[in-house]
Amino acid sequence: MRDTKIGVLTLLTLLLPAVALFGQSRWVWQNPTPNGGHGILTVAATSKSVAVAGAGPAISQTTDGGKTWQSTFTFESARDFVVSFSFPDQSNGFAISRFGSVLKTSDGGATWRIVLTDTLSLYGACYFVNKTTGWLVGNGGTIQKTTDGGTTWSVSINQTRNYLSAVNFSDANHGWFVGDYGTICTTTDGGTTWGGKVNAVPADLYSVYFVSPSVGWIAGGGGRIYSTIDGGATWSLQYSDAAFSIQSLRFLDTQTGYAAGGASAVLKTTDGGSTWKKLQTNAGEWIWSLSAPDATTVYATGDSGLATVSTDGGATWATPASTNLSNLSAVQFFDSNTGYVCGDGGTILSTSDGGAHWQSGITSTPQFLSSLDFTSATNGWVAGDSGVILSTLNGGSSWQLNKVGSANFFDVKFAAATTGWIVGADGTILKIAHGSSWMNQSSGTSKNLFRLQVADASNVWIVGDSGVILKTSDGGTSWHPINSGISTALLGLDFIDGNTAWAVGTFGTVIKTTNGGSTWSVLSTDTLEDYDAVKFAGNGRFGLVTTASGKILATTDGGNSWQLDREIGFPLLALELKNNIAWAVGGTGSILRKQNVFSGVSPDRLVSDQEAFTLFENHPDPFSTSTRIPYSLKKGGFVTLKIYDILGNEIETLVQGRVESGMHEAAFQPNGLPDGTYLYELNVEGRSQNRRMVLLH
Repeated sequence: MRDTKIGVLTLLTLLLPAVALFGQSRWVWQNPTPNGGHGILTVAATSKSVAVAGAGPAISQTTDGGKTWQSTFTFESARDFVVSFSFPDQSNGFAISRFGSVLKTSDGGATWRIVLTDTLSLYGACYFVNKTTGWLVGNGGTIQKTTDGGTTWSVSINQTRNYLSAVNFSDANHGWFVGDYGTICTTTDGGTTWGGKVNAVPADLYSVYFVSPSVGWIAGGGGRIYSTIDGGATWSLQYSDAAFSIQSLRFLDTQTGYAAGGASAVLKTTDGGSTWKKLQTNAGEWIWSLSAPDATTVYATGDSGLATVSTDGGATWATPASTNLSNLSAVQFFDSNTGYVCGDGGTILSTSDGGAHWQSGITSTPQFLSSLDFTSATNGWVAGDSGVILSTLNGGSSWQLNKVGSANFFDVKFAAATTGWIVGADGTILKIAHGSSWMNQSSGTSKNLFRLQVADASNVWIVGDSGVILKTSDGGTSWHPINSGISTALLGLDFIDGNTAWAVGTFGTVIKTTNGGSTWSVLSTDTLEDYDAVKFAGNGRFGLVTTASGKILATTDGGNSWQLDREIGFPLLALELKNNIAWAVGGTGSILRKQNVFSGVSPDRLVSDQEAFTLFENHPDPFSTSTRIPYSLKKGGFVTLKIYDILGNEIETLVQGRVESGMHEAAFQPNGLPDGTYLYELNVEGRSQNRRMVLLH
C-alpha cells in the first residue's frame, strides 16, 4: 500500500547537471530524455518552467515545454529521490525526498539546495501555501510543519499510524492529509488541532485537492474519486474503475479538473466531477503525477521516463518522440559538435549539435556493433559481431556492409584514412592499408583482444583478456607481448602521448606506463567493479573511468585514487573526451554529456592554474546581507573578481587591478538583488575559476 510507487518502479539513478553559464559541472542526459528513461513520480509546472523527478537521484527542468531538459539537482546517494514538489509561486519551490531531505529553490527550479536532512523519516508528500509555511506527511502518520521555509519543523501529534501519501491546503488554515485505509486528517486552524478518521472511504487514498475550504476531492485505489462540499464532513463517490488506481488530482476551479493513474489514464471533468471523460493520451505507461499551471496546459508524467503535455485542455497530447533504447557500446566525437555512437541491433546514431539531438543511420545489419572510428567528419568505420564491418563516406547517411570471417570484433582504430586495425575474439587482428582488403595478422595469442590504441601507421598497442598487452612498431608485421603484471582482463586503454598511458579492466584494475608501454605499474586492483573505459586529459593528472555497474569515476592524481563523479542504473561501456567535454554511453540507450569537465578550465592548464591561484567558497552561504569571497595567489598578477546572475549578466566587479601573492578576501553586498543563485568568477592573468552562491533574504 504505502510503497505502491516503489513496487512498480526500479530505483535507478539520473544524471543531471546544472545551469550552463561558464560550464556545466554535472552530467546531462542526452538520451533518453528527460531523465534517462527512469520513472517520473512527480511533476510541478508553473507558467515559466516544469520540474520533474522520480526513480533516480535528480531533478530535471524544462523551460521550453519539454523540448529540452536540464538537470538542476542530483543527490549524493544513488538511492535517494524526490517524491513530491510544491511551488507556492513562480520563484519559490520545495521538494522532499524519500529518505528525509527537504530541498528549496528560489529561482524557479534552476537550482536547488538542501535545507533539511532527516534520515529517520520516510516522506510521502509536501505542500506549501507560501515560501515560508508548509507541511510534510509520510510514514507512520508523520505530520510536520515549517514556518521558516523548511529550515526547522514542528511535529504534530500523530492522528494515525497509517502511511500518509498526500497533503493539500486551500489556505493557510484549512488543510487535508490522506493515506492508506481511507485515512483522512483535517485541520481548520493551520495544524494547531487535527481531526482524523480511518476508513472514511473504502480505499487507499493517494491524492487530495481542495479549491476552497469546503469543496474538494480525494482519490485512490480502485479508480475511486470522491468529492465533498462540506470541507470533508461527508464524501460522495463520483467515479470508480477497478482497472487502475488514481494517483494524482488537479483542479483549476470548482468545475474543471484532471485525474490520472494506471493504464495511461487521464480523466477530465468540466462539471465538478459529476461526469469524468477519459482522455486519449497514447502514453502507454502508468501515470504517476499531473500538473496544470493554467486553463489549457496539462503535464503528465509516469513510468519509463514518460513526460507528456497537452496545450488544449487535454484534447491532444504531445509526447517526445521515442528515443533509442538500444544498448550503446562506443562513442566518438570528431569535434565538439559532430559525433557518433553505435550498439545493439545495428544501431548507429549521429549528432551535429554536440549530442542535443541524435539521428539514426540505416545499417542493414542486426548485429551488435561494438566499436567505431571516424578519420574525418564524413569517413568512418564500424566493427561488430560475426565479422561485420561497416564503412561510410557520407557521415553515416549510408553504410556499406562488409563481412570478414565470423569472429566477434571488439575495436577498430585507424592511423590514417586508409590504414587501420580491428581486434576481436580469440586473438583476432585484422589490418587494412592503402585501400586494400582486410588481412589477418598473427597476434601470437588466442586470448580475446578488446582495445586498440594507434599512434601512427607503425606504432599500435592492444590490450585484452588475462592482462594481455601487445605492441607493434612495424605496422603489425610483428606483435610483441608485454608483461602487464596482472592477470585480469583489460577492457580500456588510453595514451595521452607516445609514452604515457593507462589501461583499465575487471576488478577495478588500473595500470599505467610512462615509457611507451614497455613496462607497466599497477595502480589499483582492489574492487569488484569492472572498469570498462578510460580517458585522460592533457597533462595526465585528470581522468575518467566508466564501470559496468553504471558509475563514472574521476581522478585528479593520475589514477592513483578515484572518486565517484556520477552513477546511473545502467552499465556505461564507453567514454569520449574532446575539448574538455565528455560523453559516456551504455545500457538502454544511455548517453550522458558533461561540459567543462574539469572545473571549466582547459585540460592543458589544469596543473598550472591550481598551482597559481585558488578560488574558495564564499562564507556565509546562503547569505542575506553580505558574504565574503576568499582567494589565494601563488604569485602576484592582474586580477578581476566579478559577480554574475544565473543568466550571465554582470552584476558587479569586486576586484580589478594588480594583487600581490597570498590570501585575500573580497566582500559582496547584494544591494537590493532578488533571492536566487549568483556566480562569482576569479580571473588571474587571463585564466579563470568560478563558483556559485545563494542569496536568501
